[in-house]
Amino acid sequence: MIMYMAAVPEAIEQVRALAAGAGAVRVTWLAPAGAGRLTHYTLYTREHAKVGGEWAQRVDVAVEEGETQPGPEEVWREVRGLRESTVYEFWVRAANTAGVGPPSRPVTAAPAPTLSARISSFSRVVSAAWGSRVRLHCTALGAPPLRWRWAPLPSHSTISDDGDLIIHSLHSEADVSLVGNYTCTVRNGLGSDTLSIALHVRAPPAPPAPRLLSTAAHALQLSWDKPNDGGAHILGYTVWWTRGESAGAARARRVPAADTSLRLARLACGAPYRVTLQAHNALGASPHSAPLVARTRGEKAKAPQGKEFIWANSTSLRLNLLAWGGRCPVAAWDLTLRHAAGGAWQNIFTDGETGEAGGLQPGAWYELRVEARSSAGDTIAFYRAATHSVNGERLGEPSEIPAEKRSVVSGGAASGGAGVGGALWRSGLLPALLAGALAALLLALTAVVVARRRRAASCLRRERSLHQLCQPHPQLYTTEPSKRNGKAITPPDVRSEMHEISPYATFSMSGGSGCEEAREARG
Repeated sequence: MIMYMAAVPEAIEQVRALAAGAGAVRVTWLAPAGAGRLTHYTLYTREHAKVGGEWAQRVDVAVEEGETQPGPEEVWREVRGLRESTVYEFWVRAANTAGVGPPSRPVTAAPAPTLSARISSFSRVVSAAWGSRVRLHCTALGAPPLRWRWAPLPSHSTISDDGDLIIHSLHSEADVSLVGNYTCTVRNGLGSDTLSIALHVRAPPAPPAPRLLSTAAHALQLSWDKPNDGGAHILGYTVWWTRGESAGAARARRVPAADTSLRLARLACGAPYRVTLQAHNALGASPHSAPLVARTRGEKAKAPQGKEFIWANSTSLRLNLLAWGGRCPVAAWDLTLRHAAGGAWQNIFTDGETGEAGGLQPGAWYELRVEARSSAGDTIAFYRAATHSVNGERLGEPSEIPAEKRSVVSGGAASGGAGVGGALWRSGLLPALLAGALAALLLALTAVVVARRRRAASCLRRERSLHQLCQPHPQLYTTEPSKRNGKAITPPDVRSEMHEISPYATFSMSGGSGCEEAREARG
């Protein structure tokens, strides 16, 4: 643990002495700059131009009620028991825990009756901390009654019995109008005196606005202008950055007050970053600046053409990962493969430069899914490639699957190899195939019905012919044989003629009962 020792106070610079009566002098002084917490003052008095003979009195330091500073900036004491019209010298020394500081310069005054109003406080600049209670001193002497007037007079302020203006609270935004010059005027029946105090409010600085000067693959060059310091010197800056465009767990770096630029290095390639800035002074830190969203230079991996990426033989497919483009290196690969007809996706081993799937079926088509992950983003590509035949013949060149068809492949990949059916159904292709198959089936059924109808019509025509053929013939009557040229003409045997006409059927002359036999014979 490091212990810091306080330094002794510096010499008091502002000291004033005024006659406070026939035998008294009032001595007023301001605390030395940078004194810190003082314990007491020592006020010395002696006759002017006299060597030795001075006497001292201790003035303890107490924090005034409601004040935030370690002690009052303005202190006064009256030295009594002096001889009227005798000039005296006065000087003061401040003390703290480290010791007693050097003496102030001596001031002189002679006791005299006080008549006209006179102000013993100092015209000066008062710097008040944001949010603090401010007391502007206007201590006066003179024959009573004394009347004080402050201008301007803030609404939330009061005037003490000894004439001090007390502003109860300073808030940075609401009290901008309070910053400025205040005038105190003291009057009595014999005269008046005036004092001016300039009030400055010391607040945390305004936030600086970051600008992007340049980008690199792993760096961002930032710059900003020095903001309003809030009335207190800027002590430094803090740069905050997170990866991504939303606020999250941030990293920070302190920057000296003299610097207004910073190079953020060791960033991820092609990644977005969110940057904010804060400025600091003795009163605190500014709010965060408006975020600057910037991206380092680089882009995610670019998928190559299939013929540049995939090499094949009869039983394996080899992937050249070095063929992928993009300015940002790929951090991880995810390679999977399955048969083009569907099935489970299988992981492909990769060493970061190549990937190889072996033991494949010769002369078969396969689908490949390749995912390249980088700090700039992920790239997913799908390919279709075939192994060579047993004879070494190529079935076709490897090619990337177009984006509009990727849903079919990615659906199968997402299902973990559950088959191509689910992917086809999700892609809308299977319903179309089913509709086409149904239409083809209906067309086939229509053709069958038409064919059956044509066959039925043909059968009907044949049946009608058979029916006509099977009708009972009219009874043949034979008369007496006629004679031609003296010879009798005998009619031919009708039954034998019928046998000659239809050697495969038997007709009965007695009726139509032989038609069914004819249909059966022809059927």
